[in-house]
Amino acid sequence: MGKTNDTCYRENRARCEETDSRRGGCHNLRQNYSLKERIMAFLVIIRPWWLLPLGLIVVSSAVLAVNGIPNGQILILVILSFICGKSGATTMNDFFDRDIDQINFPNRPIPSGIIKPNEALIFSTLLFTCSLILGALVNWIFFSITLSIIALSLLHFGVIKRWSGIPGIATTGTALCVSLIALAGWSAFAEINLLSIFFVLIIFTYDIAHDTSSSIRDYEGDLGRRISTFATALGKEIAARIALLIFILSFVLSLVLMFFTNLGYFYLFLVLSGGLLSIYMCLSLLYNPSQENGRKAHRIISFYAIVLCSGIIIDIIFHLLWG
Repeated sequence: MGKTNDTCYRENRARCEETDSRRGGCHNLRQNYSLKERIMAFLVIIRPWWLLPLGLIVVSSAVLAVNGIPNGQILILVILSFICGKSGATTMNDFFDRDIDQINFPNRPIPSGIIKPNEALIFSTLLFTCSLILGALVNWIFFSITLSIIALSLLHFGVIKRWSGIPGIATTGTALCVSLIALAGWSAFAEINLLSIFFVLIIFTYDIAHDTSSSIRDYEGDLGRRISTFATALGKEIAARIALLIFILSFVLSLVLMFFTNLGYFYLFLVLSGGLLSIYMCLSLLYNPSQENGRKAHRIISFYAIVLCSGIIIDIIFHLLWG
């Protein structure tokens, strides 16, 4: 007979406490680090590799908004504001998740001791401030959405995903923040309309599937700290089903987008290729919802975001220049 979530929770909680005791927090770790190690740690904590897929979401929403090439000066401000905001959010997430990361990612900068929690907090605050200043130079709607994303991120990281027992609230909260990034990118160049909301829905459903697969990867640490993901609340098997169904929904919506825009065959080819590969990986996760398959699905679905947004950007610009 399989273990219940309560049994798994007690076992993983004991493991978390054992890890805390063994590591003594970060205080018993090495104290002296070189300047190079410190710089690398601050680069790692902002996860620069995540700036590409999420940055492409911002740019693709801007390209869709104007159905062409956006204003270069405004686009630079938007991208810089996004980089600062995303980096601040990632750092703040690691600040709040430093106990969980002792189980899931013990080599990350905070649990490894290279960056102290108070340093991460200050760094994140500076990044958020820069994001808002840059956002204010774009327009008031972009600034308001950026401020909302930062506020929602703080509420999500610090309170909602830790203290709410609603199944999947951690996954849904993250997806909401990511989808609002698309809305912000659109608002910098055009009025918000039904097409912008439709694109936001595509990104929202994509990110739920993406984060549900990562919740299977991070199952042990999340369960030990009572983080309410679909995997910890409903079980890994059900979480795998949710990831598959929600991704299929996002995939179908991505195809429907063609009927409301000038997107053509190049976009269709990329979406079909990336989407079918992601569905195959979700099916593999459904067959075997292991930590390793969760990691693979997480990576493949991340790649789908790059393919989707690149298809939008390249297809629209291609038709503009040579259509």
